[in-house]
Amino acid sequence: MTSSIIEQARQIRTKNFGDALCLHSVIYPIDFCTSGCTYCGLSTLLAKEGAHGVRGGMRPETFDWLIRELADTGYQVHELVFGTVAENQDLLTKRVVRWVERARAAHPESYLIVNCDTLHPDGYRRLKEVGADAVWTFMEVMSPDIYAQKHRSGLKADQAQRLEAPQRIRDAGMAVGNALLWGLAPDWKAEFEQFVAWSKEVGGFDFVATPVQQTITLPAGSSAPEGFDIDPPLTVSLEMYLEICANLRLAFPDAHLVANTRLDPGFVYGKVSEITDMCNGYVWTGARSHPARELVEIGHVQSDTTQMNFYNPGAETAGIQQTCPPGVTVDLRFGGRNNPVG
Repeated sequence: MTSSIIEQARQIRTKNFGDALCLHSVIYPIDFCTSGCTYCGLSTLLAKEGAHGVRGGMRPETFDWLIRELADTGYQVHELVFGTVAENQDLLTKRVVRWVERARAAHPESYLIVNCDTLHPDGYRRLKEVGADAVWTFMEVMSPDIYAQKHRSGLKADQAQRLEAPQRIRDAGMAVGNALLWGLAPDWKAEFEQFVAWSKEVGGFDFVATPVQQTITLPAGSSAPEGFDIDPPLTVSLEMYLEICANLRLAFPDAHLVANTRLDPGFVYGKVSEITDMCNGYVWTGARSHPARELVEIGHVQSDTTQMNFYNPGAETAGIQQTCPPGVTVDLRFGGRNNPVG
């Protein structure tokens, strides 16, 4: 990776998004999934082996409290993450909608991002009606043969429908987010090229996230089924992640580029933020050990009951700001671009 690519990416980020690093909360309302993916801690493949402690849904009152607490802290952007919480897409829509309704009622002024599996067109319209602003549905991997290997069963195994999802989301009037799961395919550059080409076919993206596949921690005494990716096929180093983000910034200059703290938060906040303009802040993974009536502290991150591995920076942003380089300012509001597209 040449320094010129990094510098170009920094310049594009500053031109289009200024110095703001928008932090959003990440909340998993339902820790459950019916899709058989070979790389995810929520996979039904693990549940069938007794290697996943399925928790089900958050208590509604806990969800309401959490949204209000984060709003009081200053958070304006919330990402609600759902697995394939129902195989039937009509039922899937109903289950997601009720949480979006609760979030909108608890924090009317917020920007709500829904990260969920594919829906029918009327399902996306329903999400828009109840207050969703954006939908993120990640492709994870582009190569058809690898996609089929990694998605053995369930709704997520339907790659063709997933490829159509961005247009359905946009037609419903919501912003569109997408991503590859870096580390899931051995050749990240080949995946990158396919992802960029496909994005042009579906009208581009408003958000491009940068999740990284990592080693999964299973409950003691349990094991994964044969062929399950406990370890990622490709280990994404910090420098490789920076290179991927720089290339994504060049390919998607006008999209919000979203980092995450699955990797070293000091590196993500301290260096990658010069290229990305969004990142997760507070994370609620749904682990049983989360206290019900107080926000968790910095570093509360991993539980073998959910296999979640985000670093949680806590609800206060002062420490994050201190980690950021000069010229990057933490912002809990959803800003936008300095220069509107078009």
